[in-house]
Amino acid sequence: MLKAIFRHSGFRGWMIAVMVAVLGAGLLWQRPAHTQTGPVELLERRTLHSKTFRNPNGSFTLQSFAGPAHYHDAAGRLQDLNLSLRSQVLGEYAYLADGAPFSVRAGWHAASPLQIARGSDYIIYRLQGASALALSTVTGSQVRYSGVFLQTDVHHTVTPAGLKESILLRHASAPTAFS
Repeated sequence: MLKAIFRHSGFRGWMIAVMVAVLGAGLLWQRPAHTQTGPVELLERRTLHSKTFRNPNGSFTLQSFAGPAHYHDAAGRLQDLNLSLRSQVLGEYAYLADGAPFSVRAGWHAASPLQIARGSDYIIYRLQGASALALSTVTGSQVRYSGVFLQTDVHHTVTPAGLKESILLRHASAPTAFS
């Protein structure tokens, strides 16, 4: 078709025809959409205990968990459950875990209060007689206090259901009653 239009224009006409054909083809040719390089989570298919992914080849992968992997935020959307404590100083509190339907605040030392809250409701407690010298060590979702009492350590672990307290007696001489 281009040959018929530019037939009498000579060599220069043929060059223009080729350029128009190449440019026209470039405008008509669309780049392929961004190619997926890895699995992509389909948020609309999330449940409390699962995630669904679309794979680059078009197949799907369902990742299922024995316990909750998500929680409903205030707007009702499912968010990733994150139980890790992070540093955030607020009054007597030094650490915060707020990637769950509740939040937990813990202090620098064993005599600091511990707070568990959900919305505007909360509980605060502290170990009576705990040593302020028993400083905290945080690893992931656990805060540990060593030497809270004689031969006694205390660990608080944030779990999907709340907070777990473990009192570790390191010796037979450790106290056996706590309040």
